[in-house]
Amino acid sequence: MYGGIVFLLIPWPAQAMHYLGLALNHLINFTNNGLMYIGNIPGANISPIYINGYEILLFYVALFLGLKAFYRKQKSYLYTAVTLISLFALSITVKNFQHTFQKQAMFFCLRKNTAVALIKGKTAVLITDLDSSNYNYKFFVKPYIDSCHINTIIFINPPLTKFNTLYKFENKKILVQQTKHLDLSHKNFDYILLSSNEILDLTPLATYTYKYLFIDGKNRDFIIKELEKQALGLNLVIYALKRHPAKEIKILN
Repeated sequence: MYGGIVFLLIPWPAQAMHYLGLALNHLINFTNNGLMYIGNIPGANISPIYINGYEILLFYVALFLGLKAFYRKQKSYLYTAVTLISLFALSITVKNFQHTFQKQAMFFCLRKNTAVALIKGKTAVLITDLDSSNYNYKFFVKPYIDSCHINTIIFINPPLTKFNTLYKFENKKILVQQTKHLDLSHKNFDYILLSSNEILDLTPLATYTYKYLFIDGKNRDFIIKELEKQALGLNLVIYALKRHPAKEIKILN
């Protein structure tokens, strides 16, 4: 890329610039089409692999030492490179093993949709009105799911139920509120998700026990503003997912 920029800064004659521009355009199209073709080959993409900064450093140092060992014919560099690659592989293996014991709830930040992932081990129950072909799912939900090394996803579409739904996950209770009136018939919800796109009376929550109160992205902006105003007056802690980052909650035994 940088070589191309420098190439374009050279003051070529006008006629030469025309042909060079055509050649560069064809080269860029050829490269893009080639990468798209490679990307569509079955098995070409390994998207669920996520590495951190420490692992990236290990990999590049190992690569540098491996090349240095090749050119200088010194075994010490090769042994060090192999050691670092082994540590890199061990780190990924340990993370993969740890994911088999993970337990968390993820409330996604979406502007017009609902998405909550309940993750245990390598299985996720995804409460959402998105399907797997939706743009928002591919770019905002799936990357997180992949980073958790999920093998099985169970989709639940709450709008299809047309009423409030209680979900039990491990020792937690999650209420997805979809009607015009708060349903507090069960005691001690852990998480409440307001998803009705209606202005609700939050007064009953002032004497109710819960841990998190969320407003999801399906609610219109003026409704979110009104709910936040009520919460402020009642001294309630409320979290608008449309206006804040996604919230991950670790579930402890």
